[in-house]
Amino acid sequence: MNSQSRNSDYQQPNLPTAILAEQIKLLYQQANKALLATVILSTVLAFVFWGYVPEQWLLSWLAGIYLLTVCRFFLIKSYFRNNPSIEESIAWGRFFIIGVLLSGAFWGL
Repeated sequence: MNSQSRNSDYQQPNLPTAILAEQIKLLYQQANKALLATVILSTVLAFVFWGYVPEQWLLSWLAGIYLLTVCRFFLIKSYFRNNPSIEESIAWGRFFIIGVLLSGAFWGL
């Protein structure tokens, strides 16, 4: 048996894909801190703008931020519960990006 046939017997992951999967895992590991900061900063911002912005709009915005943050928290929990493979991590990375984009949209309102 030569070395080439021996290497084909073992399915080694594509190195760039494996690195991307680890980067995605790192995003999920760090996300809880960002979510906590989101809750604290959005609450402080709502307090600062209280009286300057219509209360209905401000409370709606704050409720949206909180709801999205809770959804992102459950996404993080789900990621670690599922422990995705390298190939599955790509989809989980997309889910993370969607959450970040929605969060950015809420902050931009």
